[in-house]
Amino acid sequence: MDSLELNKDIVAEENANKVENEVVVNEEKAAEATVNSDETSKMDVEPKTKASLLQELRAVIQEEAPEMKAKVDALKQSFYKIYNEEQEILRREAMELGNTFVQQVDETEQEFKQLLAQYKQMRAAKLAEAARQAEENLLKKQHIIQQIKNMVEEASNGLDVATKFAEVKQLQQNWKEIGPVPETEVRELNKQFSTCLDQFYDLVKINHELREYDLRKNLESKTQL
Repeated sequence: MDSLELNKDIVAEENANKVENEVVVNEEKAAEATVNSDETSKMDVEPKTKASLLQELRAVIQEEAPEMKAKVDALKQSFYKIYNEEQEILRREAMELGNTFVQQVDETEQEFKQLLAQYKQMRAAKLAEAARQAEENLLKKQHIIQQIKNMVEEASNGLDVATKFAEVKQLQQNWKEIGPVPETEVRELNKQFSTCLDQFYDLVKINHELREYDLRKNLESKTQL
């Protein structure tokens, strides 16, 4: 029964880990899809001036919201739409006057670019930390697998697995509480965990059956006496 429940937990955890890791690894693509969809209109990003867009970008970066990537992309898209339209108007006016168009420094655009650079640094740091944590979680789960493997090996050499039952149950709980691991490791890691647990519970079952057999034999011996 424990083995069946474990397999269900493994499948659920594998799916959850895969989704969570895909969010980290593919966040760029997901954000671009969000910005390019009709959902952009639902983000309350409809300021009419570059100044108001700059102010909102500053606020978004400061709050560090989970959906910050999509918001920043939407703000960037809106800002440069206005900026490019303004530059095109100035270019046409210069042409009509017979002048050479010289693009002037836009202080608002300069500050906007600085904020975007700041955001990119923050994002890079967060992704690096997420990757570091995922590697740390991988080591923790590999250690749990090795602990159970050691118990299985000891049981094969005569250890009473019943004495390790509570310890294995705690290791299962610890496994569930560990965060996401690198996506490329999820499937193989869960496979190894499921396999070594199945081996352990098989030994528990065998141990239980042997105990039952010994009890029956003892009972038969006593009855005969």
